[in-house]
Amino acid sequence: MRNWREACWPFFLHVALYLVAAGFGSLLVPASTPGGFFLAEGSFLARGLEHWDAGWYVRIARHGYNPESIVFFPLYPMVLRLAGIIVPQVSQYIVGAVFSSLCFLAALYLLRRLLTLDGHPEGVAERALIYLALFPTAFYLNLVYTEALFLALTLGTFYAARKGHWPLAGLLAALATLTRNVGVALWPALALEYREAYGLRLRKEALALLAPPLAYAAFMLYQAVSFGDPLAHVHAQLTPVWGREICPPGYPLLPALAALYPVEFSYGYAYNLNDVVFTLMAAGLLVPGWRRVRRSYWLFAAVALLMPLGSFIASAPLTSLPRYVLVLFPNFVTLAALTENRWAERLTTAVFAALFALFSVLYTNGYWVA
Repeated sequence: MRNWREACWPFFLHVALYLVAAGFGSLLVPASTPGGFFLAEGSFLARGLEHWDAGWYVRIARHGYNPESIVFFPLYPMVLRLAGIIVPQVSQYIVGAVFSSLCFLAALYLLRRLLTLDGHPEGVAERALIYLALFPTAFYLNLVYTEALFLALTLGTFYAARKGHWPLAGLLAALATLTRNVGVALWPALALEYREAYGLRLRKEALALLAPPLAYAAFMLYQAVSFGDPLAHVHAQLTPVWGREICPPGYPLLPALAALYPVEFSYGYAYNLNDVVFTLMAAGLLVPGWRRVRRSYWLFAAVALLMPLGSFIASAPLTSLPRYVLVLFPNFVTLAALTENRWAERLTTAVFAALFALFSVLYTNGYWVA
């Protein structure tokens, strides 16, 4: 029960801050009405749900895939579709938000259990949960997005593996693979965890390592049958609809950094600066993280960060990176270990909470955040 209590209070703090910030912000900040999925009318709660990717997931759940929407992986839309069958009278946006919030709570609980299992001090575990709950883009964890589900499945994978429940670890890793493309980052991490447990010996537990690639292969088979292209989800990203270009990992940092000079006072400049800061912070935390978190966790975080840095949009090279780094849970552990000083802890918490509130207001009112 203690782990649940330790997980619940950061969760409720997160929800309360989001509701207060988004509620008051909706009264003070003029709403933007960009193209895409945005409710110009209604309460701030409704406006906060029907946004960008959330609209895509609900559309897939209702109507299935098309050549544009195939970039989104299938597990989350499948959950929404199932909910639409079971409770058709309830909006899938509301169902999705409730489901994501429950996944977020489960993620906090699993992170607490995992850190306790790994022998981290109480203070590190407590700070890691707070930093995750108040991270500036953490509001995505209670919206109709995949981050909460993916994070819960990822933490569940590592916890199951650490406890020796390899069939469950393989299943959860397979589900994570069907949730986001960075689920692939779990493959080498899970293999390293197996090596830590059994060395190079081939045991029946090694069969769990096949589950994630098989899940990915099943998704590719679906695409081959439906669209005549097993990699339709990759090729769709390169079309004008999404506008991405393939590049060497890390290259997007170069044009993003170059765009910081000369200094401009504009939304586009601030948006790019925000992306650069969060990307550099995530990459920077990997350096001290090498000595502070388990090797398999570190490997997952490193690969999961490199993957979105392997493509870019010319007009916004690091777009969405502040959201993508939200699932890099080892970085929160590292940050918690680095801020043992009370003033460093308070400063980090205050900065995160202030940016969390600001980003919640902007997102709710139709401004692209990540």
